[in-house]
Amino acid sequence: MGEIKLTPAERQILLNQYRIMRKMGIDDEFGDTKDDYEEKMAILENGYEYNYDKVVSTTESTSPDISKFVINLLDVYDACAFALEKDSSSKGNELSKRIENFGFDLNDSATINYYDYAKWFLNRGRFESLGKMLIKKNRGTKHNIDINTHGFQPSIAEYETCIKKYDQVAKRKSENHEEINPLALDEIEDILPE
Repeated sequence: MGEIKLTPAERQILLNQYRIMRKMGIDDEFGDTKDDYEEKMAILENGYEYNYDKVVSTTESTSPDISKFVINLLDVYDACAFALEKDSSSKGNELSKRIENFGFDLNDSATINYYDYAKWFLNRGRFESLGKMLIKKNRGTKHNIDINTHGFQPSIAEYETCIKKYDQVAKRKSENHEEINPLALDEIEDILPE
């Protein structure tokens, strides 16, 4: 609390937005009502910096390192899901179950940014093969894919190993002038954590 700084212009802009929302009777996505707007307007009008966190969302930003990691991880899982889309063998089904474990634990504060960034991409239709597989296995709907694993997911270290193994396969295939995708079942088995 008390870490947020707003310029007078920012305060005025927010104050005007709350006035408009109050006047129009609009409830926001957080369930704020007319009474909540009154409180927020008083905080802004009086410049109560200590209470700015009630007015401004202050979620922690996601570092570029976490962003790159998540994108790389999504690439790996999407490539594996793509290779398994038309495979109905028992080995393919077993590997699909590993993909279904993809996600992050929302109860672990250390992985919330990973979760948010991955979910943001998946819910915008990126990494389509992975998204389809997660939806197929009752992990959400097209624009609301659930990747909260409730603690039943590989660790960040296991995910790092997964990315390294995929990069090794990609490098080997590139050196042999082979297409990276689709991956072979034995490659997927080696790449994905158990």
